[in-house]
Amino acid sequence: MKTILLIGFFWLAANPPQTHTFEDLLRFKCDQGNAEACERLGKMQGEKAEAERIQQRVLAFGKVLEEKNLMLDERRPDLRAAYPLVMGDYVAAIRESGGNETLVSTPRLQQCASHYHEYWINKKLWWPNDEGKPDWEDIYVFIVDHYYGFCVKQI
Repeated sequence: MKTILLIGFFWLAANPPQTHTFEDLLRFKCDQGNAEACERLGKMQGEKAEAERIQQRVLAFGKVLEEKNLMLDERRPDLRAAYPLVMGDYVAAIRESGGNETLVSTPRLQQCASHYHEYWINKKLWWPNDEGKPDWEDIYVFIVDHYYGFCVKQI
């Protein structure tokens, strides 16, 4: 019995389970001639490409924010100043991809920035990178999330 279990463990270790994604399933069905699967696969790949494009933009703009040195002191980022810059860049990215997104009014955007800044700074919820500096890429994503998840809903 122990030998069978031992052989079974070696077989499992030598043959790890295969992982297949939903995209793989759609590709298989599309190759089989399923038009709906081809349509869903195309949409999924388009969304994936858009997400990668936005991610590249986030990384590039994160470097811009870091160069601007938007800091309150040696440890804390000035999220109030970063908020309108991030949202301006994000809306520009949407426009470049064919969307027609607009921002809320400037006074309202400043209120959103203040709310975001006060919440995150007072709760000490920003995450530093490996050098102990603000991780502007993460902050970018959190600002966009705050804008659409909180700010726009308050209007």
